[in-house]
Amino acid sequence: MSGQRREEKRLDDLRQRIAARRREQGAGHGGEGERARASAYHLMLRLLADMGVALTAGVLLGYGVDHYAGTRPWGMLAGALLGLAAGVRNVLHTADSVSRGRRAGAGGDASDENSAANS
Repeated sequence: MSGQRREEKRLDDLRQRIAARRREQGAGHGGEGERARASAYHLMLRLLADMGVALTAGVLLGYGVDHYAGTRPWGMLAGALLGLAAGVRNVLHTADSVSRGRRAGAGGDASDENSAANS
């Protein structure tokens, strides 16, 4: 029995050391502030990707129109403008979704405000 108690004591000691080490590491890495920065960075990358993909798709579609219709450079210019408009729309939609999520998380009721704006 004493061997089993020693093992339990060692396990408890190990659990306490692990918990203390995790607390030290959590305090040293900035915790919530670092998570907020990482979240903002990921949001920025998402917005950049939304804009870039829409603009690239517009330019490529415009280039295809130019190639088959022989309207160079007007198709590509029109495609770039449409892609830019689509990219701005995507960015605004994403930013609005993030904003709604943050307002709902802060206790505000965003559904009434946004349903009136979307009508």
